[in-house]
Amino acid sequence: MGRPAFSLSDPQARILARRVAELELACPLGGNSHRPFVRGFILAVHEATGQFFSPTIYRRLLAAFAPARRPSTVTLADEKDRLAAELARQPSPAPAPSAPDAPPSALPDLYTLQARIAEAVEQDLNRARPAQRTDSAESRFLLNRLQEAEQQLADLRATAASLASELEVAKHSARRHAEDAARATAALARQADSVAALTAEVAELRKFALMSIDEARGEGRAWKERVAALEAQRRADERLMESFRRLAYQKGAEIPDQLTREHPR
Repeated sequence: MGRPAFSLSDPQARILARRVAELELACPLGGNSHRPFVRGFILAVHEATGQFFSPTIYRRLLAAFAPARRPSTVTLADEKDRLAAELARQPSPAPAPSAPDAPPSALPDLYTLQARIAEAVEQDLNRARPAQRTDSAESRFLLNRLQEAEQQLADLRATAASLASELEVAKHSARRHAEDAARATAALARQADSVAALTAEVAELRKFALMSIDEARGEGRAWKERVAALEAQRRADERLMESFRRLAYQKGAEIPDQLTREHPR
């Protein structure tokens, strides 16, 4: 579930900011001022809005008006319950009687009225002096918040500038890597073309070698057959010559000395 819908009006925010500035002066951060500040803050919210809220709402208001204060949920709930009980025990003021009901003897004379007016003016002046001091404290508080916001804005701008510079460097690096990848792709394509050409050339050489081998085998078979035919012809001629020689010897032909030595009688 999302956060409960809650917002302060401008007058309520001004009242709360003034009361928080007073509390920061009365209960400085550290020491034993933790719970008094929490109770004073819850009372200030009640004075500004006339209501009590959940610890979640008080946390949101503290984050906006006093970010350095981080009380626990238990502390916020405990102080709220105590303050609500105290306010419930206080008697409500009785309504003032109207002027016609007052007896004639109760009407002040001129001097008494003048004294009361002077006293009221003095009380207003006395209230105005702390209000001026409170306004000054509120101004210092708001000025400090403004300076913190300006510092945070400057830090955010510096961070944004740093991120923009890093983004530009990343873009430049990405472009360089893309160019390197394009060159590598082109080189790979050229190598693929070269490999394809070499493959085709090797295929042609293999085909030529196979054809040459087949031709050599055919020629070898032809020469083998020719040698066999010549060998058969030679043997037939040798047998025929031997027959003629014997026939010649039988007819009285002279036998050569060499044959006589090789074949003695």
